[in-house]
Amino acid sequence: MFQGKPLSRRMDHVQYAIRELYPVAEKLERAGEEIAKVNIGDPVPYFGTPKYILDAYSKAVLEGKTGYGRSPGETGFLEAISERYARLYERKISPSDIFATHGVTEAIQFTNACLMEKGSGCIMFSPFYPADLPLVREYDGTAYFAESTSETNWAFDMGSLEEAANKAEKNGTDLKYVNLINPCNPTGSVWERGDLEKIAKFAREKGLLLVSDETYDEIVFSGKFMSMSEVTKSQPLMVLNGLSKNWRATGLRIGWLALLGDPDSFERLKDGISRLATVRLCPGMAQQYAGIEALSNVEEHEKALRPFNSEVKARSEYFCRRLNEIPGVSCAPAKGTFYLFPKIDVRAAKCRDDTEFTRKLLEREKVWAVQGAGFGREGFIRVVALPEIPVIDKACDGIARMMKG
Repeated sequence: MFQGKPLSRRMDHVQYAIRELYPVAEKLERAGEEIAKVNIGDPVPYFGTPKYILDAYSKAVLEGKTGYGRSPGETGFLEAISERYARLYERKISPSDIFATHGVTEAIQFTNACLMEKGSGCIMFSPFYPADLPLVREYDGTAYFAESTSETNWAFDMGSLEEAANKAEKNGTDLKYVNLINPCNPTGSVWERGDLEKIAKFAREKGLLLVSDETYDEIVFSGKFMSMSEVTKSQPLMVLNGLSKNWRATGLRIGWLALLGDPDSFERLKDGISRLATVRLCPGMAQQYAGIEALSNVEEHEKALRPFNSEVKARSEYFCRRLNEIPGVSCAPAKGTFYLFPKIDVRAAKCRDDTEFTRKLLEREKVWAVQGAGFGREGFIRVVALPEIPVIDKACDGIARMMKG
């Protein structure tokens, strides 16, 4: 009988911290409890998807754009992505070097499927996005971590990057790429040109691919965002993005990866991604037509983005200020995204760790946050500054009561 057959060992690595407490939350809601949800970075419930994107999606469906399409993505969508990089970052990317994906997560999955195997590895900046690590381990790769700290407001640390590479070399690991998320989920930090130049030089000297996840590149409210595509020239670079955050269309699940640099340097990688894209058949068709309008209608995009960024900035600053008023909690201000990553004195809260803290916070105070351990950093929690102020107040009040033990 099939029943009882063990799962493959790769399933040992499959977990996603942001959704781990769903069963607890659903049980509370079925019992009639109202939960302050500051756990998930979905702007749609609070701000909606801009109407011009919804109209384009509906039009595509009604016009029958629901069949199979090109495996790399529809030509018009890839051209719109290319035009965006030329407009924002003055970087020319051939549409033939761009692949549409089912969100950025599939782009990361493609990358690891092509590059990871037993004995290979990558460097990730920590704190990291929880879905990235399982996708490395799923393909038998090993991740090494370059750490940043809250004491420096999550500033880039070159020494930590070099230490990660030295550890990989000592272990005999064949490093393939360096993965960074800028602006950063979960910290809200935004690295400057000097930081990116150091990372690019490091990758170039080590012969590594750069993978730059820039999902939040237009949600920046302190300083100017610098894309890695503006920093590199001929060295191999993969840039990731999608409609989920900047365009507030998380459920459409449409993103992309773009390959930049000397074409000879990523010829084999491009071939591997092309084959994987063929196996998955094609990305969602109507979503791509919505994407063409989202990327091409710059006027409507800016009309939707400006008030969104202004309100998120205000809520983030308010949330950060309230958190810092709580004894035992310290929070660095965010420069972008809609996340905050406060440090929690779990001992003061009489908890073993941040995982126990977030569970008790949900069960006792009906406040849903995410444990920092899921992002590679114990003693922290991640919260989201998307809900309205009354929800943020409820979350802070609950955290304050927890901190009293």
